[in-house]
Amino acid sequence: MGRAAIRDQPGAAKDTLGNSEPSISMSDLERAYTFFAWAVVTHGIVYAPLLERMEREILEARRSMDVTERARRALDGQTLVGGLKAIR
Repeated sequence: MGRAAIRDQPGAAKDTLGNSEPSISMSDLERAYTFFAWAVVTHGIVYAPLLERMEREILEARRSMDVTERARRALDGQTLVGGLKAIR
């Protein structure tokens, strides 16, 4: 996500051909990470560099995320009927 940017935004990241790179969401990165984890377990260590790349991209994306958004993501899925498991 570090190099990904909104297409056609001034100052957007460019690929080697000078084209704007598309935006990549955190859920896209997480899905890719899951896929490469499966590939390592199923097809072997040859896919480990791709899994490690996704780990780095996710860490970088989290660091650049607003603190409130990081807090929301931390609590995502932590709800119990009528309350928060994370704070009980």
